[in-house]
Amino acid sequence: MSIPKHRNWMLWFSLAALLLLMGSPVVAQQEVLSVDPDLPESWYGERPLASELGITEFSESPLLAERVEAGELPPVAERLPVDPPTIEPLSPGKYGGVAHVWSSGHDMGVDDGRMLAGLSGCYLLGRSTPDGRDTLPNLLLGWEYSDDATELTLFLREGVKWSDGHPFTTDDFLFWWNQVALNEDLEPVPPEDWEPGILEVSAADEYTVTFTYDRPVPVKHLAFHKGIGQRVLNHPAHFMKDYHPDFRDLDELVAEAEEHGMDYWDQYYEYMQSKNYPERGRPVMDPYVIVERAPTYADFERNPYYPFVDDQGNQLPYLDGVRLNIIADRAMKRVMAFEGAAAIAGPHLFGSDIPLYIDGEEEGDYTTYIWSSGKGSETALMPNLNHQDEAIREVLQDVRFRRALSVAMDRDEINRRLFHGMAEPRQSSLTSDSAYYREEYSQAWIQYDPELAEELLDDMGLVDQSGDGYRQLPDGERLFLEILFTDSPATPVLELAIEQFREVGLDIDLDMVSRDLMVERRNAADFDISEWHIDRVTDNYFPHDLGKTFAPTSSQMYSSWPLWVSWVTSAGRTGEEPPDDMKELLDWAREVFSNPDEEERDMYVHKLLQAQADNLWTIGTVGEAPSPVIVANNLHNVPRHGMLIDDVDWGSVYFPEQFYLDPQ
Repeated sequence: MSIPKHRNWMLWFSLAALLLLMGSPVVAQQEVLSVDPDLPESWYGERPLASELGITEFSESPLLAERVEAGELPPVAERLPVDPPTIEPLSPGKYGGVAHVWSSGHDMGVDDGRMLAGLSGCYLLGRSTPDGRDTLPNLLLGWEYSDDATELTLFLREGVKWSDGHPFTTDDFLFWWNQVALNEDLEPVPPEDWEPGILEVSAADEYTVTFTYDRPVPVKHLAFHKGIGQRVLNHPAHFMKDYHPDFRDLDELVAEAEEHGMDYWDQYYEYMQSKNYPERGRPVMDPYVIVERAPTYADFERNPYYPFVDDQGNQLPYLDGVRLNIIADRAMKRVMAFEGAAAIAGPHLFGSDIPLYIDGEEEGDYTTYIWSSGKGSETALMPNLNHQDEAIREVLQDVRFRRALSVAMDRDEINRRLFHGMAEPRQSSLTSDSAYYREEYSQAWIQYDPELAEELLDDMGLVDQSGDGYRQLPDGERLFLEILFTDSPATPVLELAIEQFREVGLDIDLDMVSRDLMVERRNAADFDISEWHIDRVTDNYFPHDLGKTFAPTSSQMYSSWPLWVSWVTSAGRTGEEPPDDMKELLDWAREVFSNPDEEERDMYVHKLLQAQADNLWTIGTVGEAPSPVIVANNLHNVPRHGMLIDDVDWGSVYFPEQFYLDPQ
């Protein structure tokens, strides 16, 4: 594999880290914990209301107080909800300062900017506990299910407001349902065909809304950016009505769309719906609001209507704002972190670079925290079970081939050379913190046994007929495969893995492409084997992301079965109909999500986990590795230990609203 010249400095970066590692006992002394023992107990339970703490008066940032005095804003008590919910900070915070973080794209969909600027939508409905085990009310007062779990009723907090001061009520839910979900121009797949299918959304009053499903939905799906909460947050009714033909003249909307270079009203609606452009003015529920956008940065300021206060009645967040610096290459973020240019940096930093980060702490004025990655596998291989070449598809669909790949890898070597021996050699499965964890799932087919790999491949008829050291297909054509990936912490893992595959006669190479091209090719099933990590495998997350590892339900671009996922998610309109054994996985997945009997639901979870362990739909390497989190020494209230869980919303469980900077 050739590496572009502009990446050569990265080779030095990794080499320096490895050289430091050779004489760096400090790494081995670091403890990797998924949960910080010093976190407040209130982060694991329903957070108290202000009245429950005896709070009767509220305070705010001096900058907001100035705007109140100028008549630009109402007093803080009028901007907060009735009896606001509280967040207990790790230590008393101070107002002020702008935190600088880095992102690799203006979409702001990943990296530290999303976490710190609250771009996840601050989890409208619920928020995960730090251990990933439970979901607790966030913007909601709470919820309840009907006895048969086909109805979910949400109770909204009275007085919560959008960032422009407009009340957030059930009108927002009803607008999303009637004008978006049921509009085929905006949602081509009707909601009854979703997973789970929604039949009706109704409101009893301004603060009580009920979802009726086509089947029981007892699994809490309230804390994640993909859920119904995020759907609603994307469509503030009072704002988006001005761009919808149910409330505007259609001809006028089409004319406005054409003025913006668009063909029809639905494109214009989606254009105005984006919250990442200050000139469009779309209000948010996030802790920060975008105020400026430039080619190299995006600036966010505190949302004056953010509904949370600390345990002393101080409105959050503490930070005045966040500057999201845009870099062309995600790998550059590693250097920015090393130079101390980021207030905080987490995902996409390499565990192998920990010694380098530790060595640079004094000069960079930061501290290296060692968190657990929270991943079931740092790097996983996903053989394309929907390959367009029938001969290759037959090979990749044969479980013997996938098992051969697995036992051909020396995970101990990968762990020792790249993860300081601190990761866990394991198969793609749930993390060890999960209530469903079983050692036999994570240890299935992970032994290093090249002789067994050769036996399995020979048994398939994949033998070296030409004597060149590489195996051919039964028809005599050389078996050549490529692993599709984008530059990431997986790169050195893959480089080691292909060396090990070649030792058993498999001609496998690497195909590094841009992320956009990778998405395009994976969705089209145009690859041999792809690579991604196995995250979102804590108890709160994995039922909603079964498609990546356990069944073809979702996550098309991250899976071994993109065409089957397309068929499932489009209700048979696109893709390829799965075979019967895959449909059985789908049935089990639906039971996991829909069976109201907890014991039966757990039984189907284990069926899926056992099927993955037996069949290796995805093939893991090592997981739960140490992950560096670089924290500037002037940024406070970041937990010393934690779990990344997910590279999109990685720090949200730790209440970034309570992070603060030293006064300047």
